[in-house]
Amino acid sequence: MKKLLMVIQSLLAAAAVSQTAAVTVAIAGPGASSDSTGAAPTNVTAAPWPYTALVFFTAPPAPGGKTISGYKAAGVAAPWIHGSGPSSPVMVQGGEPGWSGNSVTFSVVATYSDGSMSAPSSASNAVRTTAGSKPSASPNVYVGGIFNWEGDYDFGGTMNYTDVTGNPSAKYDLYWCTASQGGWLPFAPQNTYDLTPYKYMNLDLKPTTAGKTWDISFFKIGDVLIDSPAMIDAHGTYGPAPQPGVWATYKIPLSAMGVGPGAVTNVYKFLLHDNRSAGANCWYAQNIYFSAN
Repeated sequence: MKKLLMVIQSLLAAAAVSQTAAVTVAIAGPGASSDSTGAAPTNVTAAPWPYTALVFFTAPPAPGGKTISGYKAAGVAAPWIHGSGPSSPVMVQGGEPGWSGNSVTFSVVATYSDGSMSAPSSASNAVRTTAGSKPSASPNVYVGGIFNWEGDYDFGGTMNYTDVTGNPSAKYDLYWCTASQGGWLPFAPQNTYDLTPYKYMNLDLKPTTAGKTWDISFFKIGDVLIDSPAMIDAHGTYGPAPQPGVWATYKIPLSAMGVGPGAVTNVYKFLLHDNRSAGANCWYAQNIYFSAN
């Protein structure tokens, strides 16, 4: 347990540095000069989610000799609200919960196989988040393809919030990929979430490789790790043993993770940590929520 704690703390320290650096990345706005080549994405529109937004677009053709490796979207006048993904739509994150009530327009660029970028798109329509700046009262973290928390501090990999390749039960699922150990680390709006009404955490997971294991840990406000992880593995404690290509549902008592009624009720974030250390390492998740029964 101490070894696991040390590994997680080391990875989280690296993630904090990476996250700080990430918010400084800006995408050139419409009409800005660019050394990139290639046509810009077109038909860019934005749609609000509870505490963030989705940016939709039509993919451009890639220049000769290059392939498109992904896309980046960022606020035209708020580049700290940004995101990336393999296809349309891209979910953006950043700024205060609810963006302090402001509307934001977004621009998109394509990234190429040689590391260069396309010209920036024209600006999208302006959108505001739907939930505003208040803490979340929803039991759902990610259900029905909708993310009800504010953002993430992921490390060691990338999370796609609008995946369709996992055959989700709703419009989208989550798709995590990494070449090494890493984890999804979502944080609550206003950095606080009240678990008082709930006793269980529920989630669906689908690995793409055999022998997959995860652990789940929570953090208190102040970035304090609650050292009581729950393991999802072949022992089948909280659901079936993970099988490649198969969705499975897991139901974990919050008390097993040191949170919930009678323990820590106000949490800041949680970590869904991938224990596989190397190799092709991707998995899907959906229907992540808390329940009283």
